[in-house]
Amino acid sequence: MVLSAMPVGENDRRVVLLTKERGKISAFARGARKVNSPLLAKCQPFVAGEFTVYPGRDSYTVVQAEILEYFQEIRTDLEAVCYGCYFCEFAGYFARENLEAGDLLNFLYLTLRMLVKKRFSYPFLRRVFEIKVLALEGEGPWVFDCVSCHEKEGISWFFHSRGGLLCDRCIQKSGKNLRGTDAVRVEEGVRYTLSYILASPLASVYSFHLADAAAEKFSLFVKDYVDRNVVHEFKSLQMNLSGF
Repeated sequence: MVLSAMPVGENDRRVVLLTKERGKISAFARGARKVNSPLLAKCQPFVAGEFTVYPGRDSYTVVQAEILEYFQEIRTDLEAVCYGCYFCEFAGYFARENLEAGDLLNFLYLTLRMLVKKRFSYPFLRRVFEIKVLALEGEGPWVFDCVSCHEKEGISWFFHSRGGLLCDRCIQKSGKNLRGTDAVRVEEGVRYTLSYILASPLASVYSFHLADAAAEKFSLFVKDYVDRNVVHEFKSLQMNLSGF
């Protein structure tokens, strides 16, 4: 999938691709800005398909592409474009060159499909995407049982310093202060939603419904978690949109 594209010279374009086999790579599309170029529409952000490239000294060169999806519907909605750019930038931040990224690529594709379907609000879709990507990268929260003793009952407090929930007994034993900024109370509905998203296979992640009140509490937890664990300024977030 094309994560980003920028003009180079008079007729060329530089693209960043998220690939299954080699993770995130940079490639040049020669003549891709010419009106009669077969790569003109294929080297645009959100385009997904099979790209044929050959390696050079510092980057790749796109030879041809067979497109699976152009996601044209996203381009007609300014707000969807902003969120789509953020999803691509977020995925690109975690992707690495020469490291297989099949799950990340597939989940990004599924999320852009959900962006088109508008089944979830854009802000809520963002939070689901963020927490699942963090889980795919091994940086997700532990919400299935007590991170210390694995007790499944009485686990309503999440400690960011431990990366997971602690049960009441372990909190008492460790003398943890529940009033500190490290501790966040997690309601059962939020924990269940997190557990479902984190444990579900990619194809099933978006197969649920959540009431507005519960969705808001879930989103607040994810926002706090991402703010604490992802130390990076995403350029796409500088777009001034309500709720973005």
